[in-house]
Amino acid sequence: MQYRLYKLRFTTPVRFGTDSPGAGLADSAMTAHADTLFSALATEAALHGEDILNRFVQYAMQDDLMISDLFPFQGERLFLPRPLLPPASEKGENRSEVLAGTKERKAWKQQKYLAINDFAAYMKWIGGGEQFNPLRPEFAGRILRDRINHSDEKPRPYMVTAHSFSADSHGAGLYFIVAVKDEVVAELLEKLLELL
Repeated sequence: MQYRLYKLRFTTPVRFGTDSPGAGLADSAMTAHADTLFSALATEAALHGEDILNRFVQYAMQDDLMISDLFPFQGERLFLPRPLLPPASEKGENRSEVLAGTKERKAWKQQKYLAINDFAAYMKWIGGGEQFNPLRPEFAGRILRDRINHSDEKPRPYMVTAHSFSADSHGAGLYFIVAVKDEVVAELLEKLLELL
């Protein structure tokens, strides 16, 4: 298998649904799961012929193509979700117990992503090591837009959120990693990415 990393840079705001049950259009996520990306690529394949769609799906079913979730990047720094359950320290307590009720705990709960090269320092810190102050980048701005539903007799307003990876976010976007069996699979994936 070959492994490749693809960075997506957006020129317009993007909107991904959330995992929250009952979440409406006023709620959105900055990133997306692998199945969302796969569905978008499959839809693009279907628009360009049933044979392309069948090949794409077959590659995935045979594990000749595996796609990760979408994660944020900023410049050359790649980020992954912060681990939620820290391991215990030698004293039997973990950092979340030490931080209970502090302002620092609230800040850490809002820290959703860590730069890949910060993970070693983070693991030492939650095990009771030295102070750790991670980079806290702003990847994308949240945009809230008013819309009007004209399908009924009486127009009804509603809100839609999206995320904008603008110039203010210092070259931020989303990346994903793929495993492909060979160059033939990679070429089809790249063709679909360009079309998407």
